[in-house]
Amino acid sequence: MEIIRNYNLRATISEKRRGKWKALNDAISMANGDYILFLDSDTKIVDLSLLKVLMPLK
Repeated sequence: MEIIRNYNLRATISEKRRGKWKALNDAISMANGDYILFLDSDTKIVDLSLLKVLMPLK
């Protein structure tokens, strides 16, 4: 939770299990930023790879 506070992120937790796609669609409808990035629990970000992806978007 500390990371979420440090980077002004928002996390949501659903009590019901309705599937990944329902959760992603719910997240998209709640998003208010310019970009959205979904990571799965097995996603690995190495070195500066995420920064390399995000820099051209600025």
